[in-house]
Amino acid sequence: GLPFPLQKDLRLRVSCVVAWSLQLECTRFGHLSERMQRAFLSRGSSLGFASAGIASLLCLLEQKRSEPLKAVECVGRNNSQEGRTWKEFGSWRLFPDRLRFLLPSPPVLCSHPRSPPESLISFECGFSEVFERVKPAVVRIYGSHKDSPEAAKFMGSGFVYKGKGGDGDSNHPVAMTAAHLFEENPSYAFHFVRTTNGQWFRARIRGLSSLADVAVVSIETRRSLPEVTTDKTRARPRQGAFVATYGTTQFANEPVGVVGIVSQPSQTFPQIEDSRIKFIQLGLITIPGMSGSPVVDTQGSVVGMVVKKFQEYGLGIPIHYAEGVARCIEETGKWDPPYLGMVLQEHKQRVVEGSAEGDDTESGVMVAQVKGGTPAEKAGIRTGDVILQVGAETVGAYQEVLEFVGCRAGVPVKMRIKRKQKEMDVTVIPTTQRVV
Repeated sequence: GLPFPLQKDLRLRVSCVVAWSLQLECTRFGHLSERMQRAFLSRGSSLGFASAGIASLLCLLEQKRSEPLKAVECVGRNNSQEGRTWKEFGSWRLFPDRLRFLLPSPPVLCSHPRSPPESLISFECGFSEVFERVKPAVVRIYGSHKDSPEAAKFMGSGFVYKGKGGDGDSNHPVAMTAAHLFEENPSYAFHFVRTTNGQWFRARIRGLSSLADVAVVSIETRRSLPEVTTDKTRARPRQGAFVATYGTTQFANEPVGVVGIVSQPSQTFPQIEDSRIKFIQLGLITIPGMSGSPVVDTQGSVVGMVVKKFQEYGLGIPIHYAEGVARCIEETGKWDPPYLGMVLQEHKQRVVEGSAEGDDTESGVMVAQVKGGTPAEKAGIRTGDVILQVGAETVGAYQEVLEFVGCRAGVPVKMRIKRKQKEMDVTVIPTTQRVV
């Protein structure tokens, strides 16, 4: 809002201050060339002075960026950086303290990786590095009535989660995909997979689970194939977190990458009553043919698998659940979900007034019925009990109880229950044998 003459004068004064600061810094390092010194001595105008100062700085940066770091410059950080060049860290260190507030925060020099892992996305490249990491392990699933890939029809996508090859059927690379791909195409007698680099392999269905919508496919080759990195934390991605998926569509020849966010990490739908687990609702468009595609985070780790669609957006299941089911299928050819022997329903009860500020309800899962001779009865659980925790996880829906119980029968599960205002711990050992 200043008049033009004042704006011009202000710009010149700022230029003088900046150039004077740069001159002092350059002189202190002793990197002024003879031409630059003459430019400083012949200060005909403020603008010329500023130009000389900036030119001197550029000269200094060009010489300084290839110099090795000295131990004295690593004080307060990590002295193991000694010998590395400034080019690796940028030129922020060259600026005097009185001007450093104009620049971004300096990098932290450290010899160990950050925790959590750094994101692979960047302003310049977007999600390119994420896709580059995951796409070698993504495969396309085909079915055919003949033992030849030439007549094979595209079914969907999948990804290799065990890539090590070797002799024997049990040592073949293994891929995971959605079970409904094979249930919707039961007539195919032969199956094939095609990798992103164009290689074709015969494939054999090791087993599938309609309940979990997970299928395991053995890739018939002795060679090792690239495999995905899966998230080992067993934690669902956070709401609003960036995610991406990579797979082949029904209407195109080449795979596509799609980027979005996690709309809801634990979603249920009234129309899907038989679901044992809450879905990861994805804010990214999934095209027909992308069922079985991996859902990856910004580090390139798989956090889920696309299995359904809600309108044009995808629904996924968490990778720790899908991988648990897949490993059971590998071992036995099928998956029998752990059986507890009780009917569950959501429970919300009003807490006694004054017991907790800002929270007037107590969440949990109520046991509506316990069947005789079942693991629940043997553990001492009774009708009317409220399940508060499974392991270390707080539960508020029956799908969460089933998810945290795990995928294997015979593994003891600790639960915290509440009975008539008294909390207690019980241990349940799920079985595969169901009681009618």
